[in-house]
Amino acid sequence: MDYIDDGGGGGCSDDDVGFLDEDTLNGFMEEEFPDRCSGETARSGWAYELGTSAKVRYDADCNVATDYDEIAELGGYKRFQMQARFSDPPDPYVQECDQDDGVPYQTNVEFWVHQTDGTEQSEASLSKPEPQDSEDTSDPGSNVLGLSLDIVNSVSGVYGSVATTLIDYALSSDSGSGVTVDHRPDYTNGGNQEEYYWDIPLDGSYQDEDDANPHFPDSTDNVAGASIKVENGSAEGWTPRLEARSRFQFGDLDYYDGKCPFDIAASVFKTKETAIVSNVAEYTSTAT
Repeated sequence: MDYIDDGGGGGCSDDDVGFLDEDTLNGFMEEEFPDRCSGETARSGWAYELGTSAKVRYDADCNVATDYDEIAELGGYKRFQMQARFSDPPDPYVQECDQDDGVPYQTNVEFWVHQTDGTEQSEASLSKPEPQDSEDTSDPGSNVLGLSLDIVNSVSGVYGSVATTLIDYALSSDSGSGVTVDHRPDYTNGGNQEEYYWDIPLDGSYQDEDDANPHFPDSTDNVAGASIKVENGSAEGWTPRLEARSRFQFGDLDYYDGKCPFDIAASVFKTKETAIVSNVAEYTSTAT
């Protein structure tokens, strides 16, 4: 039987991780100004990535008991990690003459996870979301939640090797807002499916001297994430399927309608967002 502690390593290795799925979503904004604006064009583009991973588990002899894409049947469980970053962060949208330092910058990131393609809650139930909506702050006076919990695995590939997220999650003292986590049973389907949703406010003043784009999770050691415990209620041979999704919001400058670059008060602050990028996380139910 494999070890089913939340750490999942069984004392053999905590670094063996595989991706159940990963995808990249490209987005851009573009505006062509009229002839009176000397034909100037404003454009910003980005590439936003989402990967969903899980760990390998071992038996007492350090043999693989369940691979990253397997969970032991009828009560075995693993933690699925959703990890998001920009391989190409958003560029400043307005012209340099109208651009303030420090924008664009991160404001929020959202994650969703739910059963899909006929998989029911009894076959792959979800629980224990991380981050939760009541985490302690590392510095209560700062109104910033520096998450130290292991919501991002040690991984290989495009996400590099990281143990925890380095993004600070902002807790706004003005609005009283923090990490929002909603559990949403699907009553339209007879209550047979469920969804967890995270809305995580990000600290727009985040700085890292080693990060080329300090306001976005864009490097291998700077990843925004969330995770969920998946309990397998299926018998051997079944392949339950989950869908994970993410969307990122950021603050940037845009142009007032009818304004040209270099006009007085040409720019205005707006909140923008990527489209939603999704993963399908499928695993095989194996014998214990």
